[in-house]
Amino acid sequence: MLSDILPKGGYETGIKRVFQIINEDGHTLTTQEDVVNEFVSFYQRLLGGDRRREFIDLRYLRPWARHVLTQEESQALVQSVTREEIKDAFFDIAEDKRQARMDTHRVSIKQLGRLLVNTTILALIPKVRAPSTVSDFRPISCCNVLYKVITKIIVQRLRLVLDKLISPSQNAFVPGRSIGDNILLAQELFAGYNRQGLPNEMCLEGFQGVKTRGSDVPVLVRYDNGGPAVDVTTTYDQNEGFSFHWRCKELGLFQLCFADDLLLFCKADVASVQVLDTGCTSSPNCPGYMPTHKRVSLFSPVQHRMSGNNYLQHYISRRVTFPSASRLSISDCKPLLLKIDSRIKGWESIQLSFAGRLQLIKSVLMSLNVYWAMAFILPKGVIREVEKKMRTFLWKGNSAVGYPKVAWSVVCKPIEEGGQGIRDILALNKALMSRHLWNVIQNNQSSIWPRLLITRFPRGPSRTNIPEAAKLSAVLVDGDWCWPPIMDLECIEILHVLPNIHNGSDSIQWRGGGFSTKAVYDIFRNHGPKVGWYSLLLGPCKIPRYSFVLWMAILEKLSTMDKPWLSHLGGVCVLCGREMETHEHLFFRCNYSRQCIRILKGTVRFTWPNRAWAVDIAWASKRWNGRHSAAAYRALLATIVYHIWQERNRRVFQQSMRPSSTIARIVVDEMRQKIISIDLPDSVSSRGLYRLWRIPWPVRGTA
Repeated sequence: MLSDILPKGGYETGIKRVFQIINEDGHTLTTQEDVVNEFVSFYQRLLGGDRRREFIDLRYLRPWARHVLTQEESQALVQSVTREEIKDAFFDIAEDKRQARMDTHRVSIKQLGRLLVNTTILALIPKVRAPSTVSDFRPISCCNVLYKVITKIIVQRLRLVLDKLISPSQNAFVPGRSIGDNILLAQELFAGYNRQGLPNEMCLEGFQGVKTRGSDVPVLVRYDNGGPAVDVTTTYDQNEGFSFHWRCKELGLFQLCFADDLLLFCKADVASVQVLDTGCTSSPNCPGYMPTHKRVSLFSPVQHRMSGNNYLQHYISRRVTFPSASRLSISDCKPLLLKIDSRIKGWESIQLSFAGRLQLIKSVLMSLNVYWAMAFILPKGVIREVEKKMRTFLWKGNSAVGYPKVAWSVVCKPIEEGGQGIRDILALNKALMSRHLWNVIQNNQSSIWPRLLITRFPRGPSRTNIPEAAKLSAVLVDGDWCWPPIMDLECIEILHVLPNIHNGSDSIQWRGGGFSTKAVYDIFRNHGPKVGWYSLLLGPCKIPRYSFVLWMAILEKLSTMDKPWLSHLGGVCVLCGREMETHEHLFFRCNYSRQCIRILKGTVRFTWPNRAWAVDIAWASKRWNGRHSAAAYRALLATIVYHIWQERNRRVFQQSMRPSSTIARIVVDEMRQKIISIDLPDSVSSRGLYRLWRIPWPVRGTA
């Protein structure tokens, strides 16, 4: 199947093709047939080839199996697929990925009365900047929509038993677990590696040859990595020479699994390393398993040296002294800053509007920060540098130095408070780290990291005012309990108001429902008063780049002639040539913009009171606070403000002019196109909106 997929994808698109590849012998293959055959043979070897037909003895799987499925669980996995499961899986896929396109327009179910699904195949993406071998590519989504539906159905069934089957050392792609817990756990285990006097312990990192690419389902990939791919449990149970890492003994932990990496922990002696080596290489012929020792690194305390051992020299490619520190520094966060710079430089050649840059900041740059913020307490210097890069990109479109038109603290406010909804990184960092604290308080057993803390600090923090060294006689007087008096008045009130629960254990609950990062972020962020005009920026008819300019106009942050740094331009409005150019004048006291409003009033009954700019905005936010026609008027206001500002810039920088009738016609045409693109229900208000804008009501197809 793969041999059929690869050439067709390249021939149909004509772009992103692999023209040459270097095989394992070092020869460069240039013909399309040889390139395809090299990819096919590589993944056949990786995924097992003939080994896929071999039978795995269940007696081998028993020793390391964490859980054996019950009869009910087995029946739930193999029962017949229902129509409801297929429907839920299909509509769980993003609409732009599941539906076909015809003549560059999306074909919906309502228009055709039948369903056309997308069969586009995206097979390979490069892992490095200049890929030359097959291993430099990563296969992603080598299937069409129908296979994705099948995969989602399988995943939905497996998720009920995944936490029972997958090792606790694997936290990625398992509901209720987080890869950030493994990062924190690794930090706890590596703490103090740069100090003298620690026990002789070591860690092997970089088993990148332990690949488990046998499925398009991420959770199955992780299952192989945590299961038979590293069969160390059986090996060390049968070998008394293995010694645990001193911080892992009580947990029985010897491995931590990440997406593309594996950490193995043991005592720093040859016998323990040999046990790990045997466990990694003695697994049966499982598909997707190719163990190698390439790029393996050894981490051990600074005073311990094992370089004289021939076995370890053969086994390990490089030895690294772990640079452990008490806190994260700016230099440690350099990869984050470099990755942000790389993304911004890749966008510099693209003509993006303010709204386009804002969307990239929210969806791409902020996601890079979230991964770091959920695992580390970021230094404030790093946060300031990241915000500086995002602020400069928003207003300049590149990494050049420039002044912001709106303060970053205002941009980071929610839309209801007059901002653009970018999350404050400092508050987000605190909120994400609070989730780890909540897991510890709740004694979450689904992750190893809280269990490690409880193991290291079994007593925990003292919650009473009784000293830890106190004896039982301190609270017993004449055979009766005599606890110290409660000094907190709130505790006394709670004690008398809340009923006592005698048939359950004490538990800590989050006020207002379940714990959520969103709720905690709302606690840490700076709050401000809500603004009445935020509804003008929202609605189904909203055009993002027009709404962004309207937002700047409401804040009076557009670079009008009355600004001190533009006083050399004369200050006279270029649209009418009579008065000083200000926000108050442009919107809509200028004769030019007033004429545009008159035309729109005759076309779509758009009215504007033409008083003070702030007063008019408050009037509009109250009058157009509804759906359909009100939403269209809100979008119309943003559209006319945008085009008047655009016309002003054309006259200043390009010395070209257009009459007000042209601007009004462009505004009406764009609004009509926007209304047509919205999937409105067949209702009286929807038909009234179409009549107002003189759009014929579309004929709906029958199912």
